[in-house]
Amino acid sequence: MPPEQARGEPADPRSDVYAIGAILYTVLSGAPPISGAHVLADAGAGVIVPLREREPSTPPELVTIVEHAMAFERGDRYATAKELADELRRYAAGQLVRRHEYTMGALLRRWLRRHRTPIAVAASAVVVLAVLLVLGVRGIMHERTRAEANARIAERNLALVEENSDLLVSGQARRVLDDDPSLAFAWLERLSGNGLARADVHALAVRAAARGVGFELAGPRDDLEHLVLGGPGRAFTGSDDGHVWAWHLDTRRGDDLGAHVGPVETLAISRDRRWLASGGTDRTIRLWDLEASTSRLLTGHTGAVRGLAFAPDATSVASTSEDGTLRVWSTSTGIGQVVLEDAYRLWPVAWAADGKQLWAGTGDGRLVTVDASGGKPRSSATKLHTAAVRVLALSPDGTLLATGGEDGQVIVWTIATRQGRRLTAHDDIVRDLVWSGDGTRLVSAGGDRVVRVTPLDGPPLELLGNESGVKGLALSGDGALVAAAGIDRVVRVWPITGGAPRAFHGHRAAVKTVAFTPDGAMVISTSDDDHLRLWPLAIPPPPPVGPALATWIHEHTNMTVATP
Repeated sequence: MPPEQARGEPADPRSDVYAIGAILYTVLSGAPPISGAHVLADAGAGVIVPLREREPSTPPELVTIVEHAMAFERGDRYATAKELADELRRYAAGQLVRRHEYTMGALLRRWLRRHRTPIAVAASAVVVLAVLLVLGVRGIMHERTRAEANARIAERNLALVEENSDLLVSGQARRVLDDDPSLAFAWLERLSGNGLARADVHALAVRAAARGVGFELAGPRDDLEHLVLGGPGRAFTGSDDGHVWAWHLDTRRGDDLGAHVGPVETLAISRDRRWLASGGTDRTIRLWDLEASTSRLLTGHTGAVRGLAFAPDATSVASTSEDGTLRVWSTSTGIGQVVLEDAYRLWPVAWAADGKQLWAGTGDGRLVTVDASGGKPRSSATKLHTAAVRVLALSPDGTLLATGGEDGQVIVWTIATRQGRRLTAHDDIVRDLVWSGDGTRLVSAGGDRVVRVTPLDGPPLELLGNESGVKGLALSGDGALVAAAGIDRVVRVWPITGGAPRAFHGHRAAVKTVAFTPDGAMVISTSDDDHLRLWPLAIPPPPPVGPALATWIHEHTNMTVATP
């Protein structure tokens, strides 16, 4: 163990050179460089018995190689294991070791040894020459044999270190495979070329790819609670630290747009993708003009902002609050007016397709309709739930409004007749509702683990597999797939017609929101683990065998393993 690793500092390739030098030290001396009751402290301080003292008979060149490999300062070591191996090969071949400082006497002796034959011929008789020649050759052969043996031992130990490292790395990949296949990929990328060529490693890569691997989007953030899609390749999130981020899905990087003083409670984007609004516990609304890259702070609420919705023409944005008011703000001027004051807190809000009506859900289970078509706004309320209304969803044709409540009921409200009927019921709070593209089915989910697809005129279909409740839902653009954000840390995707889900593992805390990219190729998820991930739905092609596997892995995930 090199000094920096003993001190808990990051390791690098020169740390591996130190470890190889320690192996060579042990081979040459028959004892480890550090031992005793204080090995960790001695290792961190670089307290080592010099090889020349422990084994005085060791050739000076080998002593030099070991001392440079085990230098206390990283910069004094060989840069790579290959450089160290080249030094050993030069020694074994009888060449000068580059880092060894030869005295003039040593160089002369080497020259004399190399030119012993002509010197002996000139100075001695033929018999003496023959004797000296035999003795010299024997000595050289002995040293060469010893050097070659030591080099072979070092090479075998290097191979053994590499093999053991590969076993540890592949074992770690297996351990994390079920919880995070993307992280298993990251571990496999650290294998040596020989390790990447192993059949069991190839099989492990195939298993990880089949389970689903993805990418993480980088940037500072806290618990990510809210997600909306912007223009092509863009997404926006709001988090508990008050920050709103704009994410670039192609580069997987984010820009911090600004912050509330406290958690973001709601996030909305206009239909034309020009305006973005966020509301927070700080009782304010931040409104961004995404085309002009400007923003405005809207104030007036005296309680936390709970709901936001843009008018269809994007000229106004409506907001609800814990203070019981519903306000409508002009996106161009930022001027707002109170259109509803209620005795209970207001949560979800939605606009009619023609922009002439607004609906808000109350804390006591009522649906309030506000006529904002002209003059002074008029409102009326209908009791639909026995507990707070948590979510509203307008049908694609604008004729039906679905409501979900904390009482588990899902109600479909016919706008023209102002009549509601129960469509289905969950055993716990309803947290999200999504209409199918043709408006004939409603997908609902909440605290009871069941994702339910309910036709307007037929029995519901249950999508099973969640181990706990669901925080959010999404439907693919073609209406074929349903995605759910699981409190059990898993993103699941089902065919809307039913069947077993694909489960994407990797988040380390509850998943809060999900969304399909516009092309339907990927699912985006946010989580309380402060991470946003992109999950390609297509299973990667079969991986290659050998070193090319590392490149293949890098193409399918950007996850990395931190160097200890």
